[in-house]
Amino acid sequence: YNYWNAGLSYTYKFATADLRWHDSSLSTRDCFVLTQVENDGWRRSSYCGSAIVGSLSFAFTSKDLK
Repeated sequence: YNYWNAGLSYTYKFATADLRWHDSSLSTRDCFVLTQVENDGWRRSSYCGSAIVGSLSFAFTSKDLK
C-alpha cells in the first residue's frame, strides 16, 4: 500500500509549529486485516483513514536558558 504526508513547518526562535495531512491507499477492509480493529461490525476499520495532525515543539540548549 502507499502512505504519504504533506505539510508545512514554521520555526520562530525556539519554537516550531508543524501541520501535516497523512493518508494511505488502504481500503477499510485491508486496514482491518493489518490492525484487527473493527469499527462497524463488518470487519472494516477506519484507523487507516486520512488525518490532519498538528504539533508544536521547542528546542533549547543550556546557553539559551540564561
